[in-house]
Amino acid sequence: MIIHEYLCGVCGHTQEAYVSSDVIPNLIECDCCSSPAKKIVSMSHTTPVDSPWLNEVLEIVDKKSDAPHNTEFLKHPSRANYEAWKKGTGLRHLEPGEGIPKVDKTAQKATIKNKMIQKIQERNAITVRT
Repeated sequence: MIIHEYLCGVCGHTQEAYVSSDVIPNLIECDCCSSPAKKIVSMSHTTPVDSPWLNEVLEIVDKKSDAPHNTEFLKHPSRANYEAWKKGTGLRHLEPGEGIPKVDKTAQKATIKNKMIQKIQERNAITVRT
């Protein structure tokens, strides 16, 4: 049994239904008004193989916000809505040359090592009082 979502064309009610994987009906009866409800594709039943960015973005979208760009992107996560969400949130891609500066790891390790040696020597130093 698989869960599918159905949307009523008359009252707009969305409902879930367990259906067998052998026969998946495109129309079922709406629970609210008994009109035909059409099967819809929902985010929970799709795997964006060609768009791995989608899962990462959906993790950081503010799901409690009532901002139109958030709600529209959560309802319909498309490239266009992604661009609108970025614009509404104030995010943008990095410009060429604007990336994260590269760190010289060897120099950084040498600096840390020297600081540690200095602290050890200070800690182990013998002070002579007269």
